[in-house]
Order: sequence, then C-alpha cells, then structure tokens
Amino acid sequence: MIIRRNSKKKFIVIFTVILVLSVITVMSASANKITVEGGSTICKVGKTQVSIPTEPFTFKGQVYLPIDNILPPCGIDMGWDNDTSSIICKNKNKDVFLISTIDGSVTLNGEKKEYLKPVTREGIICIGEKLIDAISGYSVEVDKKITDEYKEFTFVGKSLEWDNNGKKCEMKTPCYLYGGNIYFSVDDVLPKIGYTLGWQDDIKAVVCVKNEDIIYIISQKYNVWVNEKQYIFETPSLIRDDRLYISGDMLEKITGGKVYKTGEFEIYYMRDLLENTTIDNKYRLAGKSVASGGGVTAVDGFGMEFIGISDTNAQNYAGVINAIAKAVPDVQVFNIAVPTASEFYAPLSMKSNQLNGIRTIYKNLDKNIVPINAVKPLYEHAGEKIYFATDHHWTQRGAYYVYAEFLKVKGLTMDPLSSFENKAGSGFVGSLAGFSKGSAAETILRSRPEIVERFIPKYATVGTVYEDMNMTKTLRIVNAVNTNTASYMAFIGGDGPVTAFYTDAPSNEVAVIVKESFGNAFATWALNNYKRVYVIDPRKFNGFGNVYYNKFNIATFCKNVGCNDLIMINYPGAISSGGIRQAILDMTK
Repeated sequence: MIIRRNSKKKFIVIFTVILVLSVITVMSASANKITVEGGSTICKVGKTQVSIPTEPFTFKGQVYLPIDNILPPCGIDMGWDNDTSSIICKNKNKDVFLISTIDGSVTLNGEKKEYLKPVTREGIICIGEKLIDAISGYSVEVDKKITDEYKEFTFVGKSLEWDNNGKKCEMKTPCYLYGGNIYFSVDDVLPKIGYTLGWQDDIKAVVCVKNEDIIYIISQKYNVWVNEKQYIFETPSLIRDDRLYISGDMLEKITGGKVYKTGEFEIYYMRDLLENTTIDNKYRLAGKSVASGGGVTAVDGFGMEFIGISDTNAQNYAGVINAIAKAVPDVQVFNIAVPTASEFYAPLSMKSNQLNGIRTIYKNLDKNIVPINAVKPLYEHAGEKIYFATDHHWTQRGAYYVYAEFLKVKGLTMDPLSSFENKAGSGFVGSLAGFSKGSAAETILRSRPEIVERFIPKYATVGTVYEDMNMTKTLRIVNAVNTNTASYMAFIGGDGPVTAFYTDAPSNEVAVIVKESFGNAFATWALNNYKRVYVIDPRKFNGFGNVYYNKFNIATFCKNVGCNDLIMINYPGAISSGGIRQAILDMTK
C-alpha cells in the first residue's frame, strides 16, 4: 500500500486528534469518578484525596458515602432548608435537590424523585451512589470489596413476624419493651442475619461471629464487645425464660443497621424477690449504750423501733396488695416494702429480721405486680445518712436510692443525687424522742439534734392537698419540699388525704402513690419523672379511726386521673398493722 505525502499528513493529523480526544476522555472519566475501598476512610474524588468520617458501606446494592464530605469536593453547593428540614444541594447546572432528613424523600427542582433514602449511621447522614451521580455527575467505583452492609429491621408488636431488610422472618418468642427499648431473643434474630452463635465459658458470654467480626454479649450487663471495642448501653441485655434478649440499640451497634418498631408491645419489668439479697454486719452498732422507753431503743445514741414482719402479716399484706391490683387491671402496680433503720444498724442480738418478712410478701404477690427491692440499695448506701437517728422515718437521701431502684426496674435512669440542689436545715429532733417521752432514751435523743437534707425537684411543681377523692375541697397549698421546715414535714407538707402535684417534667405519665408517711420523701423524687403525681393516704378515708368518713375508691380514682403507675409503699409498722391493711383494702370497695 502506497501512502502519498499529502495523505500522510492527513493521517498524522487525524491520529493526533484521536489520541488527544482519547486522553481528554480518559482524563474526563477519571475526573468524574469517586474511588473508594472497603474498610478505608480515604477515597479519591477525581484525583483529589478526601478523608471521610465513616467507612463506605452498602445498602440494598448501593455504595453509601457521607453526604457532607463527598459532595462539596464534587463542586456541589450545600445548604439547609429549615422549613422542610431538608439538605439543599445545587450543582453547576443550577439543579436544586432537596433531601428530607425526616422521611428521606428527594425532590429535583420541586419534582419528587425515587431514590434510595439517606441513611444515618453513627450520627452521619450518608447517601447512595445513584443519588450522588444524579446530583454531581460523579460515579462511584470500588477498588476493594466493601463487606460492610447496612440493614433495616422492623419488629411488630405482639407478633412473631419481623422484617429483615425486606425479607419476612419468624421468631419463636415475641418482642417486648423494657425502658422504652425493644428487646428480642438473640437466638431468634442474629442467626437470621448471618451470625453464628456460640458460648465462651470463661467470660460467660454469648459469642457471635460474622465476616471475622467477633461480638461478645454478657447476660444482664450493659456492655457489648465488638472485636476489641466496648460499647456501653443505657439498658442491659436480659434473661427471660432462660433466653438471652438484647435491645434494639445493641442490634444497631452490632450490625450497623437500624431497628424500627410498630404496633403495641408488652412492657417488661424486672422482678426481684430478694432471694439473692443479704445484709451483713458491716454497719451494726456495738450496743455499748442502750436505753429504752415508749417502744423506742436508743442504741449508742441511735434511736430505733424494733418492728418485725411475721409470716402471717406478710401474707395478709400481700393479699391486700393483690386485691388492689385486681381492682385496677389496666394499671401497672408496684409494691415497695421499706425496712427500718434497725435492719442495718441494730446489734445482731437485737435485730428483728424484716428481710425475711419482705421476701414472704414478694413471693405471695400476684405476677402482674412488680416488687421493688428497697433493701439492696439502702444497704449499699448504709454508710450515708439514709435514716434519721431521732425519727422513725428514712431521710430524703434514703428515699432517693430506692426511687432510683424503682426507675431501674422500669428501665430508666435517675439523675445523680449530686445534680439536685440541696438546702440543708439543722436542729431537727424527731418522733422517736416524743415516743420515748420521760425516759432515758428521750434524754439521749434530744441531746443529738440532726441535719435535714432537703433536695429540690428539678421541675416546677404546684401542690394542693384535697379532702376528697374528687378533689373539690381544698385543704391547703403545699410545696414539694419546704425549705422553711427543718423536719420530716418538709416533704410534701406531711400527710394529707389527697395531695396532687402538677409538674413541668418532660413526661406524659401519671403516678398514684398510696402510702403512710414513709411515702412522703419518696414522692418528692417522683416529681422529676411524672407530669402529675397524686399521693394518697388511706388513713384519711373510709372511716379509718372513726374519724375520716370520706369515701375513696382506688379504681374510680385511677380511672379519673389516667393513672399509669400505681405505687404501693409501706414500712413494717404499716405492714404489720391490721388497721392500716384494712384501710388499704377498703379502697377497693
């Protein structure tokens, strides 16, 4: 073949043009690519190296990247639309994309478009590769396989069916709620999403393995280990019917996915029948000085009443609480039996063993009633001022620790005691000095005035004492904590028939507390977690003592006020009193 001189020139020019266009095309293609690697937080936008705060992951077949980090290097202007809670993205073509952070919807120049929704992972909003391409014109290429996959799981209340990233699966046991968190059996869920389960005996943990990731779940603990990293949760894993349950929060951390729930679920409360609770002699007084009078014994200057709880009284009291629960079947009933100071501080030879009586009460309660272990938290803090030495009541500090235990059973956490304002008052000599009037015990107790700690609720409250259950006859206005009174009367103004508190607490729940005076200090703490709190003294109604003849019916009252939690709280003196037990029972009639 002969190529003429002019033809040669034309060929060279054409070849050069093709070569240049090829180079430009390659450069253009390279410039409009985002290159990512699995397990890496470094990617390339064109030829620019970019650091991203979370590794790329896949969701329903697409690669996802952090929107705030990946779009600006692509030349996209970003902003925020406060009216629609949407991210604004504008490209060089002046197209405007709105990405809703509420429902994940996407609009282009006002027209709704169908893209996979954004995903929030570790608090970072990420979008899929097709949406990235639509906004920026940049395609996503993967250099190293991405094994990290985001998934979504939806659980349906009181159903054995759940949605595993679009696939319907079955469980053997239903989910439930604890502390506002959804819980499900490890055996029902993790194998369905690719985890192999095992057991590591030395640390007593369930071991879950997938893609070389090793997860350790220790039963009834607040932590989960993923490889070498520990995560702490607000509620623990739980054992129920010999099965290990984990929370939705735990599953999200383990899988990197998102848990959704729909419908109504059973609410679970942890029951503690005190079977594993013990009291040793760590805080017991020596008993070198003992003086008695009027049913009061001053032991080394500490006044005490020695009140036992017989099996008969314990069983009868449990029967009364069961009757209350039957009267309010739609209300969750809690029972708190509070020991006296002698249980922790009396010399061993003098103590009356209230612990066994409380165990008997709790073992005889119907299963729909939730008992609260007051003994354990009080003993754990017995080195603090949890009881008065001159008065038969506990202190507000002691009541705090039991209230915190109550919230824990509900799956909630109480604010630290140190976070509450404490206005202490001095010079208090309490009821035990009066009970022992004229005796050596009185002389000892009156010589030892005490400090009264007064912790102020965090939320504004309005308190009113009413004479009747319909709350039409006002007796007085009261403060939740009266800092002008250095005595036990500082707490909700003492005993009233119905004391109603309206609070600014961030809650819609209503608590009704049925008590004798031990419940007064306890009630001050409830004002931090309930929108309304009603404190009822059964000794002020239904003919008690042939004095108080106003009628009170617990079922009618709870219905009228929309009660969520009915808390029955008493100390051994009330538990062992046939008159007070009858007064509580009369509330069911």
